[in-house]
Amino acid sequence: MGEYKLLALTNCLEGREDEFNKWYDEKHIPEVRRVPGVLSGKRFQRVGGRGEQEPRYEYLAIYDVDTDDPDSFLETLEDYLANGKIERGKLYRHPTWTALYKAR
Repeated sequence: MGEYKLLALTNCLEGREDEFNKWYDEKHIPEVRRVPGVLSGKRFQRVGGRGEQEPRYEYLAIYDVDTDDPDSFLETLEDYLANGKIERGKLYRHPTWTALYKAR
């Protein structure tokens, strides 16, 4: 199998941080972990940054993924979202950003 990291960068609606974090930790991560190939998931909150522009995302989730077929994995993830197996959050401030990275 191949070793991958699924990254998700998000922000929440202003003033809804506690509700967003509770939902993300207790509902969203467990739902994503049910997708075949997802081994684990962990969240982080930005505490600083460097570079030419200020980072625009406050939260980062990193999921460990084990798959031989990244395209199929992403299709399955989209299917879970489309069919309600993973709830689309109502507390996100859009846009969000998600990408799959392969270990080198």
